[in-house]
Amino acid sequence: MYPVEEISAATGIGAGNLALLSYLLLAYPIAIVYRILFFSTSLGPDVRNFFVVVTGLLAAYWFHQGDWLEFVHPFATTIGTWTLLKVVELTGLPRSVGGSLGWIFNIGYLFVGYYYFASDEYYINWLMPQCVLCLRLIGLAMDFQDGGNKKKESSAKKGTSAVTESDHPLENLPSLLRTIGFTYYFGGWLIGPQFPYVRYSRWLDGTLYTVTADPKKTDGDPQKAGKSASSLPPGSLAQALYSFLLGVAYLAVCQVAAGYFPTSYMTTKEFVALPFVRKFGYAWVAGKFALEKYLGVWILTEGPNAITGIAFDGVDPKTGRGYWSGLRNIDPLKFEFPWSLQQIVESFNINTNNWSKIYVYKRLRFLGSKDLSGIATVMFLAAWHGFHIGYFVTFALEWFDMEAERKIRKRLGEGIYESLSKSTSFGGRLLFGLYRVLCFFLATSVLYFGAVSFDLLQWHSIVAALSALLWWSPIADAAVFASDLLLSLLRIRLPTEKKKVQKIGENGVAGAEHAKEKAN
Repeated sequence: MYPVEEISAATGIGAGNLALLSYLLLAYPIAIVYRILFFSTSLGPDVRNFFVVVTGLLAAYWFHQGDWLEFVHPFATTIGTWTLLKVVELTGLPRSVGGSLGWIFNIGYLFVGYYYFASDEYYINWLMPQCVLCLRLIGLAMDFQDGGNKKKESSAKKGTSAVTESDHPLENLPSLLRTIGFTYYFGGWLIGPQFPYVRYSRWLDGTLYTVTADPKKTDGDPQKAGKSASSLPPGSLAQALYSFLLGVAYLAVCQVAAGYFPTSYMTTKEFVALPFVRKFGYAWVAGKFALEKYLGVWILTEGPNAITGIAFDGVDPKTGRGYWSGLRNIDPLKFEFPWSLQQIVESFNINTNNWSKIYVYKRLRFLGSKDLSGIATVMFLAAWHGFHIGYFVTFALEWFDMEAERKIRKRLGEGIYESLSKSTSFGGRLLFGLYRVLCFFLATSVLYFGAVSFDLLQWHSIVAALSALLWWSPIADAAVFASDLLLSLLRIRLPTEKKKVQKIGENGVAGAEHAKEKAN
């Protein structure tokens, strides 16, 4: 019996949850050893990668608790993806073939795994890291495909340390050992975050955080920049300590709250019998803590990535301290105190959303519609999470909620915000504060309503819970869509709608005046 199983038997906490937590905590000492070994020596990127490969595989074996079958699945897809891309490279086939094979192989493997191994409830097994590696390996295949189109100028040669989308394409396929290190990096293998190979490569050779000086004086040369590949800008250890303490605090609160506000209670007759206000309040709290657990593990993951330096994202020009948000998957302050759904989306699962934008949404331009591209992307993310209907209900609600918010903002929000935000009187500032509170309440209420489906998973449980809440969120969305359509048909413009400004283009002032006369 492994230590995790013994602790599970003694405490009653699920072995899967303990294996997950122990893996995340194990990444901290591994990161510290990496920092001691490689930040005080001149050992090269290949030695660093070998360290990542060995520790990453051992940590993965620990997570799987010695189950070789579970261990093999993620490893097999890593080897398989690299082999397919290598065949394409050696045979001279179009790189688009490699991109397509990367998609088919990894999505197919994941979906077959969901079909045969998924359970009716949350169960932590090999599908958790497989879900993460699926996107990472598809990203590798697509970057390999894009690298065959044209050579991209590295942002490192422009004097900036940030990894941008234009840096992703790969002119050459990485070696097998580098690919294994990239996929099994101990700070991102199990629950993410997603990141491109170019970040991993620059981290290994030190160019990720060395070109921080004036490019005119250094010509983009890391050595001229005054830093070696074994040094980091200050602030990484403080960030790691902050991430550790905050992540542990989140997980502790969620562990306690889950016992008091389980979403399963919302499927009982006792819940249905409660007054609507109490049911609404319970759903708000239960939905909130259903999401908060993800914040805890994501924040905890930021620590090792700051210690090793792979999360580096630039330098504060005033203090010289580094920014460590390059692999941040959650902005807790923005997520906890939003005043729009847009802010919530921008602050939650950041790197996965960015991955979806680059490798899915933008690749669907051929559909000729942003709405269709958006719907397809949302449905892909739902299926990527698993085949449970709860995922599809949640992501469908998210899309409808976002569209409803966009229509409300267009009709009401922009005008009200502009009017109240400019007020300098006490009454005006008070109204603006109340407006922000109202926006916060509405945005979080629809968010946590959708989170209930994400947590319950099964259709009969979802119907029972949302029926008790009178399906208020989708009904409210339908009312917004109907109102917007009616106003459009009747050509009614509300006083709060911002007027379109006629821009002076190629026809100059005369053209603008003609447009004004035509409007009159």
